[in-house]
Amino acid sequence: MSFMENAVAIIGPQSSVIAHVVSYLAKRLQVPLLSFAATDPSLSSPEYPFFVRTTQNDVFQMAVIADIVVYFGWRKVTAIYKDDDFGRNGIAALEDKLAGKQCTISYKAPMNPEPSGEDIRQILYQLWPKGASAGSFSTMLDSGYVWIATDWLTDILETDSPLSSSSLSDVQGLLTLRFHTPESKLKKQVMTRWRNLIRREYTDGLFGLNTYGLHAYDTVWILAHALNEYFSQGGSISFSNTSMIRQFKDSNLHLDAMRVFDGGELLLSNYDSDRDLINPSYDIVNVVGTGHINIGYWINSSGLSVQPPEALFSTPLNQTGFRQQLYSVI
Repeated sequence: MSFMENAVAIIGPQSSVIAHVVSYLAKRLQVPLLSFAATDPSLSSPEYPFFVRTTQNDVFQMAVIADIVVYFGWRKVTAIYKDDDFGRNGIAALEDKLAGKQCTISYKAPMNPEPSGEDIRQILYQLWPKGASAGSFSTMLDSGYVWIATDWLTDILETDSPLSSSSLSDVQGLLTLRFHTPESKLKKQVMTRWRNLIRREYTDGLFGLNTYGLHAYDTVWILAHALNEYFSQGGSISFSNTSMIRQFKDSNLHLDAMRVFDGGELLLSNYDSDRDLINPSYDIVNVVGTGHINIGYWINSSGLSVQPPEALFSTPLNQTGFRQQLYSVI
């Protein structure tokens, strides 16, 4: 754990499950933890006062799914999720959002966090319509079935592109979500630099930059600006040993060897009270052919729209005339 000695901030981790553990350490050491990938809603709890989320809270992602369900006139959904704290917390958030719109989860299908092929088959057997022939599950991707995936699918589509034809055929017609990042000159520059870097370093194909990668890039700058503000407020870098740390002398984590950052509270004050990104918004994506297309957007303040969030932010909404809208799904 020597990497955390004399730390004034931590960036990471890439997993919500691990973020719970690291947030506990950050609290003890009074060091802000900035995560660009931990989306678990429970991390916003007062239990983790030094956790700062630089990506979107999954509460908003579940709100998008609930709004899509209502938009198409459905009332019941089946939820397949990873059976760990992260998956269960996400489904709890979805259940709350659906309940607020008089909708329900009719069946919950928890899945092994590292599922085998047999695990997946067993889940699909549970979902198979009663009395139907269980010869092939391909019909569950035919018309009459609707599949909505969270942002993991767009991350794969953008990171591992191009996918094989067989992989793409498995997800044709699915809806999925993606954190919205406005098109800007800076974003294009970052994407170009990334592609050039990958071409130089890797000869076996490209490794795409998804929205988590963009948030990781932003996180470094967020911390740099916060530290700059911290120093302008008269903050300094100093550490101390406290009884709170010394009590962990026998711990395998060796926390007794670490010191508390004296300026942690002041540095944290440079983030907003919710420790979440403002104006959360998502792209709603339809997987079609060899790629994917946007069929609309979701903005926290107004819901579903075919107009990008930045266009709506620049023009005050007349809520009485605003209509929930998406383009057609293929």
